[in-house]
Amino acid sequence: AGDGHQQRYEHISDIITASVENATDIIRRDLNSIIGSALNISSVDTVRSAYSKYLRGVELWSFHETITHFLTQQFSRRDLVRSAYMLFPKIESGFDDETSVHYYTTNFANSDTAEALRFYSSGAATEASALLDELGTGVAFYRYEGNLYMVRVLSLLNNSYNPYAVLVIDLNEDILYSNVPNLDFLTDVTLYIGDIPLLAAGTLVPKAPAIHEETVPVQAQRQQNDRLLVYGRMMGGEERFVLDYYAIASLQPLMGEVNTSVGIFVFIACLTVPLVYIIYLFFRRKVTHPIKVLGHLACAIEDGGFGAQLGPEKLG
Repeated sequence: AGDGHQQRYEHISDIITASVENATDIIRRDLNSIIGSALNISSVDTVRSAYSKYLRGVELWSFHETITHFLTQQFSRRDLVRSAYMLFPKIESGFDDETSVHYYTTNFANSDTAEALRFYSSGAATEASALLDELGTGVAFYRYEGNLYMVRVLSLLNNSYNPYAVLVIDLNEDILYSNVPNLDFLTDVTLYIGDIPLLAAGTLVPKAPAIHEETVPVQAQRQQNDRLLVYGRMMGGEERFVLDYYAIASLQPLMGEVNTSVGIFVFIACLTVPLVYIIYLFFRRKVTHPIKVLGHLACAIEDGGFGAQLGPEKLG
């Protein structure tokens, strides 16, 4: 019984581990897709050309219209994107406040004007702008007042590296974690991009100090109260970010389901075996035995016993 229980536990552990890994991989691929879209902006000349024209005297309203239209084309159909902003920190604002800069933004159906105002007034935009000369050509994530943002710096591709704009994407975390609630046995799920916690379900799972290597295969550890901790690491965005994941699952529901399944299997087996035996007896008496009697009669006739007869009682 102990070996059977251990085998069921190992089977359930494998199921949970694979489910957590698959769910995390979906999140990683969704983030990769957004990062890919952000990186591809460098291969499209629209923003760079609009910025160059503005520097040569194009009106601000025309510049704003071009950027807004471009952002709408790129991100308005992405459910994972709540809003996208293009910040140009080096453009003079025209106001007395030295920290003021021009921001060009687009908001989509899954956002609203209040969200954009909150972005600007809260300091989230200022924090993103500060990355202009620090981030380089990579991407970064940061959290501000509960919202998760992804940042990418755009630079002019001339003889020297010259950063001029910051793309900021406000990520919709409800969409990002939408596949996790389908795993009913998971009670708490937390992912970490660097040190930024992403609470996908339940309560926050602390980041364990055990993960240090670049790639950590998914692992499972049995906890108290029939709980299982699954953790691992994935590299995302062509190794532009690290995604650590921790999930706590309750073993009791799955163990109960397995035990129920085993009980049902045994019950069906108890019903099936006698039924199969009854069917076997029926065919033996009504099919196999008469055929055998007819075979014996045929052999008797073949040997010259033309008077051989078969009574109905012999057929059973």
